[in-house]
Amino acid sequence: MNSSGRWRHARLARLIWNLPTYARVIWGMLRDPRTPLPLKGLLGAALLYLAVPIDLIPDVIPTLGQADDLTVMMLVLDLFI
Repeated sequence: MNSSGRWRHARLARLIWNLPTYARVIWGMLRDPRTPLPLKGLLGAALLYLAVPIDLIPDVIPTLGQADDLTVMMLVLDLFI
């Protein structure tokens, strides 16, 4: 494996390692009354988008099907945080 591949794996491992921290931050922001209600609604809509089986790009299409779900969540989390 080249250094670029190792770097990607290390970055992914660090992201996975920090997921509980990110979840606590998001949960705390959801419970905080200073967080605007529209942002809370946006996060709820993104979670609903993940739960509903109807997608913009069907999940049966390899890689692209999951990429649209990931893109929606990353954009919403970026706005939320």
